[in-house]
Amino acid sequence: MTVLKFDAWTKVLLAVRDDISISEISKKTDITYSHVHELILILRDERRLLVLERHGRTHFISLTPKGVEVVGHLKEINRLMGWSL
Repeated sequence: MTVLKFDAWTKVLLAVRDDISISEISKKTDITYSHVHELILILRDERRLLVLERHGRTHFISLTPKGVEVVGHLKEINRLMGWSL
């Protein structure tokens, strides 16, 4: 995994909150919709960190318990390193 892809999926994970849509994450992280969708599928299928629900044409994303734990660790690393979210 390249550094840029790591940064992108970290941004996506930190942007997820209950029932947020892919387009909202895309706007919040300044990553294209197609890349966010690709990252979300990876985080859902391979890493089991997200749950993707479809309501009509809109996809809503939520964190799994494992995802909540990972986000907590990422936030703690950011806090200890003094990085901004």
